[in-house]
Amino acid sequence: MCSSRIPVALSAALFAGAFAFASYASAGDHPAAKAGSEHPAGKTAEHPGGGMDMPMPKSGPEHTHLMKCVGKWNATVKMMMAPGSDPMVMQGVEDVTSICNGMFIETVHKGAGPMPFEGHGITGYDQGKKKYTGVWVDSWGTGMMVSEGTSDAKGVMTCTATMADPTGKAKTCMMQESMPDNNTRIMKMWEGTDMSVPPMMEITYVRAMSGTESAHK
Repeated sequence: MCSSRIPVALSAALFAGAFAFASYASAGDHPAAKAGSEHPAGKTAEHPGGGMDMPMPKSGPEHTHLMKCVGKWNATVKMMMAPGSDPMVMQGVEDVTSICNGMFIETVHKGAGPMPFEGHGITGYDQGKKKYTGVWVDSWGTGMMVSEGTSDAKGVMTCTATMADPTGKAKTCMMQESMPDNNTRIMKMWEGTDMSVPPMMEITYVRAMSGTESAHK
């Protein structure tokens, strides 16, 4: 992979890190965090202009799963420059917070190195689409990336991300993420749609202990 494509690949990979879906871990392994947005059945909200009331949305189990991601994480990013070569390794710090009454999570990722990196993502579960959806922006580009994904019965998340490369050409990446336990997330990414080849990127997220630098600083 040529160096000019690294920022695009890293942006997609770090965005995928926002999808730390706790459906990867069985619900019985860890206590489920409260989504914080359970509204009483039938409760409605008034429109500012005094129009017709509408039912308030209610969070579901997918939102509760997302809340398990909330916290501080240390990230190790491995990027394959060429098949069979040693990976380039970067370190990062990521904060995940609950927003909008537990309907979404916000991710802030900062990476150190010769090319400092800052990225911001919003992830939620669209009950209409029945998919996890998200958007991502970062300091290495002027475009916005969007992603959609679902998890299978084994708890493996597969999602598709679309974005534009530095020339404006549309690009597609495939990503898979697993959560072996409550303190570990592993993400792999492929450029294009062929997932039979070795991934070009792998990120391991480990939940940080108290006192680790915050990405929000």
